[in-house]
Amino acid sequence: MKRRPDSSSASSERQAEDRYLTVHRVAKVVRQDDKGLWRVRNMSNRGMLFEVDVPVSPNERLTIILSDAIRLTGRVMWSGDGRCGIVFDEPVHIGELLRALVAEREAEGYRPLRLSLRSPARLWSDEGETEIMVTSLSRDGVGFSYDGELAEGDRINIALADGLCRRGNIKWFNGQRGGIRLACPFAISQLESLRNFISVPRDSRSFIRQ
Repeated sequence: MKRRPDSSSASSERQAEDRYLTVHRVAKVVRQDDKGLWRVRNMSNRGMLFEVDVPVSPNERLTIILSDAIRLTGRVMWSGDGRCGIVFDEPVHIGELLRALVAEREAEGYRPLRLSLRSPARLWSDEGETEIMVTSLSRDGVGFSYDGELAEGDRINIALADGLCRRGNIKWFNGQRGGIRLACPFAISQLESLRNFISVPRDSRSFIRQ
């Protein structure tokens, strides 16, 4: 006598595969001519939901970087009302993925996600005002290059290309490159698009580096 398939077991497996886990993470999202940091609302084995205000088109291809070691690819299924649904090109094991991200975050030398760019900015302190070149942005800091003199711990103000101003201090400086720790972090919404910080030339892909 043949046994009938256990439909309840198969249904449970499908539900497990499709279950969504609420997560509080930020991902670096690379688009054809832009990139930014987007807030992840939830994830499953098959896709994820972003909270993002920048315009996104259905079927748009995205590279989603969750850490230096973990990146996914997918396409936009839908967008609207400040949200965006993504389906992955290949399913993932959500439990293993989240455990790997936690392990990376707890490892020595962990660095938050950052956006690479080249954009001039104004830097001023009690010693005067000068121009630096911004080379990276994260929620809490700014990487830069500069040929002048700065000292670790210097309190500074920085005015970025989009008009945003922040206070902070020089976290480190080696004579050519340095990092600024911001007193007030950027909101994620302010980092959703690098177009907020640079004047994009016609061939923006040659200017915006991944």
